[in-house]
Amino acid sequence: MNTVLIWVGVYLLAIIVISWWLSRNNSKEDFLIAGRNRGSLQIFFSKFAGSIGAAWFLAYTAYAYQFGLSALWILPGTIISYLLFALWAGPRIYKGSRENHFYTQGDFVQHRIGHEKSKHIIDLLSVGIFLVWVLTSFIGGAKVIAHLGVLSYEWALLLTAGVILTYILLSGFRAVVVTDVVQGSV
Repeated sequence: MNTVLIWVGVYLLAIIVISWWLSRNNSKEDFLIAGRNRGSLQIFFSKFAGSIGAAWFLAYTAYAYQFGLSALWILPGTIISYLLFALWAGPRIYKGSRENHFYTQGDFVQHRIGHEKSKHIIDLLSVGIFLVWVLTSFIGGAKVIAHLGVLSYEWALLLTAGVILTYILLSGFRAVVVTDVVQGSV
């Protein structure tokens, strides 16, 4: 158990040090949207780490429990949807974002269809989905740490939320992308 505690501590410290280092020369766009110059490999690892986190294991384990082996179809569907996004939608969104300086998905939708209510609806839906995903990630991360016997579930939840809040407040979403590269590599 002491070895696990040391590795968890080293990992969390590395995430915070990376975030602090990034915060030294952050622009407002780096903080808010991770800048507009993230490379393909960084975006891949960020998407990978965000998708294959504790929330992914919790949600899809529940799907498999509920629906049996048919839940396996989620994997090819996910792969196909990521490929479609990366090869078809991604370049179009990126081009529009660079030209018009969109900050939210709602900005993109409003620009495309010219309706302000649609911007608010899309932004509200995006925040709701992101909130559920983040909460599931907090719970999943805390469950994993508690299962390792390092901390109780409550302390693990506070630690997970504290570390994530620390690196987001230090360096914003640029830190999220870069720490996702580290986490995706691990």
